[in-house]
Amino acid sequence: FLFLSLSIFLSFLYIPSPTCSGGHINPAVTFGLFLSGEIGLIRLALYWIGQMLGGILGAAFALGLSNDLFSIQYGVHNPADSTVIYNGQAMVVEMFTTCMLVLTVHVAAVDSKGPKALTPLCIGMAVAAGILATGRITGGSMNPARSFGPAFISLNALAKHSDLYPSVSSHAYWHDFWKAQWIYIFGPLFGGAVASLIYRFLLSSERRPLPHVHEPVSN
Repeated sequence: FLFLSLSIFLSFLYIPSPTCSGGHINPAVTFGLFLSGEIGLIRLALYWIGQMLGGILGAAFALGLSNDLFSIQYGVHNPADSTVIYNGQAMVVEMFTTCMLVLTVHVAAVDSKGPKALTPLCIGMAVAAGILATGRITGGSMNPARSFGPAFISLNALAKHSDLYPSVSSHAYWHDFWKAQWIYIFGPLFGGAVASLIYRFLLSSERRPLPHVHEPVSN
């Protein structure tokens, strides 16, 4: 029931956006679409700027609603305790789940033979599956903007209002949370890159053959 509810909720988030922006929402999705030739470099940069700013504004809005720094810290992604998973393993987890998500986007939304009517539900189910599978391990981010926003806002809020939280120092916060953000940037981006290559050369209904190393010898 939780999986179905989360899938439908995420699907509704996606429905309004494809007609105006493509509904990327996620820098890893945008990167995958760039590598598969669906968008150009300028659009990639503009999408990334908008997505990262969106993550920051969303986290700032959440902090403004709660007015409690520790509540926004709960939104900061951080791998499970090092006795459970190491940073390298966490990056592989994020890479794998993001790869599945970006593959779903390519097959459902990009491919000419994809199930266009079911695209929002397919993407929502992919995100929900990733969160449920890896939420207790890495937080189930699959989205650099989603992870960067709360980390950026909480770090700046802590530095600005350190007098209100004397038991927590910005140095400790950096050590425990901010330094791990590379996992949630490079893991999903690598996953998006792998997904774009898999789709382009293996799954696309209009896949392009690998380039020939040698020209065929004519008779």
